[in-house]
Amino acid sequence: NIKVMLPMVSDLSEVRQTRVLVDECTAELKAEGVPHASFDLGVMIETPAAVLIAPALAKEVAFFSIGTNDLTQYIMAADRLNPTVAKLNDVTNPAVMSAIEMTAKAGVAAGIMVGMCGEAAGRPDLIATFVKMGLTELSMSPASIQRAKKAIMAMAAEG
Repeated sequence: NIKVMLPMVSDLSEVRQTRVLVDECTAELKAEGVPHASFDLGVMIETPAAVLIAPALAKEVAFFSIGTNDLTQYIMAADRLNPTVAKLNDVTNPAVMSAIEMTAKAGVAAGIMVGMCGEAAGRPDLIATFVKMGLTELSMSPASIQRAKKAIMAMAAEG
């Protein structure tokens, strides 16, 4: 069950070019009789451009992973490492939450898996919102797992 994820995608041509390269490599391996595994191709959604073309991307790939750290930085046009603008690095900003929701809707509509990585994925106060948007995978630091588990269990108990 191999998955390959393309980072920093901003244009549909990047996915298509990758697919051509993969197909060429697969054909070479097959011609030489070399055993090889197939894999799912997905994209990391971490640029505003990727959000805006998410419906088209979803037709080309098997999954999305929303990278909230970079996505927030690029949407807010504020370097997350610069303390002067640190307050802008907030995933709950309506612009960022709207981008996450747009991406999730595009993925769900296309029937592909939508996941998330980054600090936001481990925030118990946001997990229910992300699940309601259609996210089915959350990648987080080990320190966040227990709190996230409690939030998910509370959601399950509520029905």
